[in-house]
This record gives sequence, structure tokens and C-alpha cells, in this order.
Amino acid sequence: MAINDFSAIIQLAATLCIAFVTVEYVRSFIGVLCERFFKFQDFIAKSFQECRDILTDRDTLEHIEPIVIEGKSTNPEIEEVKRQNEALSKEIEEEEKRKNEEVKISCQVRSMSSLCFFLFLMSVLILLLGGVEKKYSDTSHSLVTILIVLSIIYLVYGWCVGENEYPKKFRDFSSLRHSFMGFVVISLLSVIITCAVFVWMPTLISTFNYVWWFSLVVFVVFIYLNFIVFTFKIKNKAIAFKTKVNESKTSLIGKCQEAEKKVEDLRGLSRLNARLQSD
Repeated sequence: MAINDFSAIIQLAATLCIAFVTVEYVRSFIGVLCERFFKFQDFIAKSFQECRDILTDRDTLEHIEPIVIEGKSTNPEIEEVKRQNEALSKEIEEEEKRKNEEVKISCQVRSMSSLCFFLFLMSVLILLLGGVEKKYSDTSHSLVTILIVLSIIYLVYGWCVGENEYPKKFRDFSSLRHSFMGFVVISLLSVIITCAVFVWMPTLISTFNYVWWFSLVVFVVFIYLNFIVFTFKIKNKAIAFKTKVNESKTSLIGKCQEAEKKVEDLRGLSRLNARLQSD
């Protein structure tokens, strides 16, 4: 078995990774997940439809007959509830539109492009090592194993802290520069460790020759796992956003119920007046 035996699957993974380095691809990915997979647009639409369903429709409002009580007409109150209902309908529409825009922003993942760039660089380096494997098999197998171990540590750490809203300088996984520097440091560190193994711990070389292919399989799995991890990160962000939608819905429902109470009072008076006149 050789590194080049994995070249096709590594090349495919590298192609996917470099595509997601572009911010627009990440945004499209998030948009597709939110709209078609998690169906958050449907959730938003249903949430605000609950508010609309509380309000009396305009035709019904137009048929509320004004009455005179103790010399005072209810017409000003009827016109007031019409204006209030119209204002609430507009507020619901604007809030729904705003939440549809906000969900795309709230679900953004800061570190996806950076980590995909890192995985792309590491995949290219491993493919290059496959070119010298026949001539320097011990060195390439040892170096690949160490590279992969350090890369997985970097990747997992990026998953854990990459979405920090206020990242520190040396763990800013939202920056492509950070991932490039991480790649350089890991590459140099791997070369140093490999040289140290050959000089001071040559017995480990046989171990690397035995496990390198397993580490390569694990690396390929982690490349594809990266997309799954970010899918769940996006889902968690969107679920958190649901709380904001529910808060807006609850606030609007309260306003709609208050407005509807006034409408029901006026309709009740109108029905009572119509019944008294018929008697």
C-alpha cells in the first residue's frame, strides 16, 4: 500500500476544501442548509402567521357598524382599531423579513473557510510526499504520520474555539492567515520531530511504517467529518436563533391580542345594537 493509493480520495477532499475557502461558497452552503434542510424559513413564516391569524381581517373591520352611546359615536374607535391593525400587519411583515435576513447572518460560521484552507494545504503536502515515497519510504511514512497527528489536533482545537466571538490573536480561526501559519508551523514541527526520531528513536520508524496508512485513513475521514461538524454548528446557531424568533413572535402576539380585544369589544357592541334594534 502506498500514499498514492489514496490520491483520488484526497484530491476530491482537497477540491471540496478549496471550494469552501471562498466566503460566497460558505454562505451558499449555509443558505441551502437553512432553507432546504433545516427549513428555518418555513419556521419563521409559520411563527409570524400565528400573529396574523389573531388579527381580524380588513373586510370584517369594514363591516363593524358605528353606534351612538350617550351621544358619542364609536366611529373614532373603529377607525383607530383599523389603523392599529394595519400598523400591526405592517410590523409583522417587516419583522418577518428582518428575521429572514438575520438568520443568514446568525448562522454564519467564522472558522469554516480557514479550516478548509488548512486541510487543503495539508492534503496537497501529503500528495507531494506520495511523489517521493518510493525513494524515501521511511521518511515519508514517518513524516505523514506526524503531520496527520498534529493536523488533527489543530483541527479539533479549531472546532472547539473557532467560533469564539472575540478570538485571541493566536487562535483566530476566522483568519486565513492563521490557518496558513498553522500549516507552516505544523509542517516545520513535523520535520523536526521526524529528524529527531531518526536520530534518537530509530526504533519508532518501524512503528510509523506500520501505522502510517491507518493515520492517512483517519485524516481522510476527518476531512469529510469537518463538513459534518460545521453542519451541526450551523444547526446549533440556527436553533439558538429560533429563540429570538419566538421572542419576537411572543411580543407581537401580545400586541395583536390587545388590539383584537378592542375589536371584539366594538363588534360586541355592534351586535348588541343590531339585536336591540331588531327587537
